[in-house]
Amino acid sequence: MTEHGELIARIVPVQDRAPAPTLTRLANEGRLRRAIRPGYRPRMRAGDGTDKLTDALTSLRDEERW
Repeated sequence: MTEHGELIARIVPVQDRAPAPTLTRLANEGRLRRAIRPGYRPRMRAGDGTDKLTDALTSLRDEERW
């Protein structure tokens, strides 16, 4: 692809490109610590039926002068 005659992007088939081993490289460099339990997500606490964040944001916006 070009823009004003200058190359800005190259489109290549997906199968011709090997995935970059970024996570492996970062782990080898000591810049990444792999998850002990990959895929684990803690349970969310049950809500009380109110939306406190929305209420707080609404009140802050109501205080602002436009």
